[in-house]
Amino acid sequence: MSDVSEKSNSLYPSLQTHRQDKSGKVCPRFPFRAEARRRWPGAEWIYGEGPFALLAHCEILTITLHDTRAKAEEAKRAIDETFCGHTCNKQHEIVEICFSAPGENA
Repeated sequence: MSDVSEKSNSLYPSLQTHRQDKSGKVCPRFPFRAEARRRWPGAEWIYGEGPFALLAHCEILTITLHDTRAKAEEAKRAIDETFCGHTCNKQHEIVEICFSAPGENA
């Protein structure tokens, strides 16, 4: 297991709050919903659980978490086609909550 970072910051948190999985990805030690709340404290609501966050940056920020990228992409396609709400401006993105450790190839 490689050292992720001695400094705790939003991009590369320390291993005190995160763990490195078998694939080399760094993930939070606590539920993904808690990590999403930490990263996006202004979110109106966060639903689901998983390492792939679908963010809808329309009038208010809403987040759905998915256990696979494929499920997140399917959900994004659906809201891109049908809108996420009455004030939708199609500002939707997928963010992976786990990430490659610094100095390692993904």
